[in-house]
Amino acid sequence: MCLEGRAHGQREDALNPRTPERGIHRPGPSATEPDWTREHKSFWAWSPSRSLLASLRSYQRHAGSRQPWDVFVRKVAVLRHRVWSIVTGADIPLNSHISGGLLLPPGRGSVTS
Repeated sequence: MCLEGRAHGQREDALNPRTPERGIHRPGPSATEPDWTREHKSFWAWSPSRSLLASLRSYQRHAGSRQPWDVFVRKVAVLRHRVWSIVTGADIPLNSHISGGLLLPPGRGSVTS
């Protein structure tokens, strides 16, 4: 039996992540453990804050290398970071160390050091 608004074969407890009577409980955000899944974004999705963080992570991933390709990728990451900093209104330096799972609320400028 397929109910309206529910995919075929999908159980009710799969729709609600906090159903303790079913034995499923997903913890909320942790202050000590980084949640890298919160920064994930699909390639064409419009998510400026996640794109800003992706450019920051790309720059940091290629920062220590002297390979020609990594130098090029690092320069592209700097340009991406500048664009997304303007779009989001956030001022996050490229050399800052931010743990995983940061979410920036839309429409508010953020300044970190």
